[in-house]
Amino acid sequence: MKYKQKVLQALNSLLKSPLIVNMATVLVITYSIKLLGFFKESYIASEFGLSILIDTYLLAIMIPSLLESVFLSSFSNVFIPNYVKVKRLKVNLESFQTSCVILTLVISGLLLLISVLSYSIFLETIFPGHDEKYYQLITQQFYYLIACIPLWGATSLINGMLNVENEYKYSSFTPIFVPIVTIINIYFFQEELGAIILAFSTFLATALGLIYSLFVATKKKLISLGRPDFKDSYFISMLRQVPYKMSSSMFTSLIPLVDRYFAAKLIVGSIAAINFGQKIPAFVLGFSLVGLGTVLLPHFSKLVDTDIKRAYNELFKILNYLFLFSIVLVGLFVIFSEEIIRFLFERNEFDSNDTAIVTTIQQILLAYVPFYLCGNVMVKFLTSINKNKFMAQMSILNFIINVVLDYYLFKHFGIYGIVLATTIIYSINPVVYYIYTKKQYAIMINKTT
Repeated sequence: MKYKQKVLQALNSLLKSPLIVNMATVLVITYSIKLLGFFKESYIASEFGLSILIDTYLLAIMIPSLLESVFLSSFSNVFIPNYVKVKRLKVNLESFQTSCVILTLVISGLLLLISVLSYSIFLETIFPGHDEKYYQLITQQFYYLIACIPLWGATSLINGMLNVENEYKYSSFTPIFVPIVTIINIYFFQEELGAIILAFSTFLATALGLIYSLFVATKKKLISLGRPDFKDSYFISMLRQVPYKMSSSMFTSLIPLVDRYFAAKLIVGSIAAINFGQKIPAFVLGFSLVGLGTVLLPHFSKLVDTDIKRAYNELFKILNYLFLFSIVLVGLFVIFSEEIIRFLFERNEFDSNDTAIVTTIQQILLAYVPFYLCGNVMVKFLTSINKNKFMAQMSILNFIINVVLDYYLFKHFGIYGIVLATTIIYSINPVVYYIYTKKQYAIMINKTT
């Protein structure tokens, strides 16, 4: 009876924990949207198969998504811990917020301009050897996707403010527009939109996401703009971390680009095969990237600012439970990989041969998921304690090793060698992060004793 009471008390304590409640809220919303996203991917696979349209769309969105993750998301991640500090101290909040908004828009505008001016040269240099139609399809979609950059930047900043205020249920709904708009456009307007259907759907959904986030933030009275002060000490302190975070994100984001570079050398459909093979791993990783990550960065930022020892202890506890849980989950996905791919994608243009290829790719990629999940949690923690310089150094090293592995494994194993290289890198990197975090904890303990 005593054991039963202890278990019930522990469960009751967990259910009352704001951290657990916020995580659960984000995860329920995120996975509901991801299920809708799987239906969208299944629908796209049914309509287009492993086709040139999907290949060219994935190449067209590569640069915009790279810039978004490198510059805009990086800035948003650095913004959150510093915004938490400014908000707690109640100093120049309006000025700080306004300076960050202006900086986001300026960065977005510069990225858009540089991309437009250099895109055609980049395309023919990195992905040579294709016919004119192939390049036209990429370019045609690229202009819709590059227009998403300033919209992504503004949305990311607003959602960061919502997350700091624990308004996760609102910010988590932003991605829902992509699957809804894409499905509607394919079903009703496929003939009218033609080759731009996926790119246009992405742009329209991004615009709707910004309007939604702006509406919620305004209703919650979170936007309080004032006179910008670019010499403010807190703003300058944040800026010093931005180059390191951007460098880290840039080299991490270049890994998929390298993979697609090698995949583009294979038969048409190879890029699409890797894309479909990543769907289940990405689904599981959503637990960290969108679920845990969304909640933990603001949580760790607040906790580090008040009780850093407790922050470390919570981190290690989360990592232990997360790794064990993800090992079991990934094992199930590996066992039933073929059935999952067949159920999700095998219809019309997507045949049994495609299923066999994508199944093997998926199983290889699933191997890194438990490590990547824990690694992403550590990234959020290290960001909250401003250890972005170390992560930048690690990302450069990872990128170099990935290029070498891609080159040699691609020559021996083709498309499977490309994803194997990614799995090796994403499995080793979190182990290094863990060792580094343990050392930082030891240093902190020594200073306090």
